[in-house]
Amino acid sequence: KMVVERLSEAGRPVVALARDPDGEAARALAALPHVQVLKGDCNDLASLNAAMAGCAGVVATYGCKPNRFSQFSDLWTDPLSPEGDPKHQATVLYRGMENVLAACKTHGVKKVVRLSGLASGFKPWNPILVLFCLVLSFTPRWARRAEDAIRKSGVDYTVIRAPGLKDGAPASVTCDYLVCASDSWGENEEVPATSGIARADIADL
Repeated sequence: KMVVERLSEAGRPVVALARDPDGEAARALAALPHVQVLKGDCNDLASLNAAMAGCAGVVATYGCKPNRFSQFSDLWTDPLSPEGDPKHQATVLYRGMENVLAACKTHGVKKVVRLSGLASGFKPWNPILVLFCLVLSFTPRWARRAEDAIRKSGVDYTVIRAPGLKDGAPASVTCDYLVCASDSWGENEEVPATSGIARADIADL
């Protein structure tokens, strides 16, 4: 929502894709100047193609809402099979991104920005990563596979691995420090400890 608001304020034309265009949040965005809201989903390729026609860039902030918790059936079901849960993180995060990238290539979109999660960059033995995987249907694993798909796509990209998103004032108001880490530091470097980041700061970035 905040990303669309920032682009609208800058006078940039925006096509916002919403699962429920009649919802309160979508209607608020549709009332902004330069904003068009269309019904769609990351796993509806036709809606992605309709939205991306004529677009220069894509900002992908979608995710699983509410979070899907692990189920016993996950032990014997391939989440990417036709019998898999369409709300599984594998379908939403990974296959959804494959659809986004396919539509980008169809329409010559030049840039993809993906909001991912900090845990997708953790080392395999990190206890937080293990906990998230066990409880949340391996969310970090599928987020990382989505990032890998972006890297292999040939499309120019930026992946933002944000820690816990918080409502409230940005760092410029609270006088907090903003710390950035990069994969270019190498595998032996640890991500700096953090207590989260304001949604407003991510939108500004």
